Amino acid sequence: MSIRIMTAVWDSGCYSGGTLLLLLALADIAGDDGSRVFPSIATLAKKTRLDERSVRRLLRKLEQDSAIERVRDATHHRPTEYRIGGAYCPPKAGKQGGQQGGANCPPTRTVRGDI
Repeated sequence: MSIRIMTAVWDSGCYSGGTLLLLLALADIAGDDGSRVFPSIATLAKKTRLDERSVRRLLRKLEQDSAIERVRDATHHRPTEYRIGGAYCPPKAGKQGGQQGGANCPPTRTVRGDI
């Protein structure tokens, strides 16, 4: 569980509703660098109280917005691995001025079924 990533998600103000819940659920699983996120769709659906189809759709939206990136595709025995990136990662050690805040949000789009 990464409090740093979760705080960055809350501070960014980019998402709301189911998308925010999904990103927070991913951050809850991630390490402090945003890596090693490999929950099943069923786990994410349970954590977010969304149906599995909505979780898949919102994962695609987050990938398109570069909020998350796919590290490894799913196999028969292992779910897809993601990394939380973009404005949601804490600044790297030794670098000044990490990305945070509403200015780094992806363009707002209305997605059918997103609240």
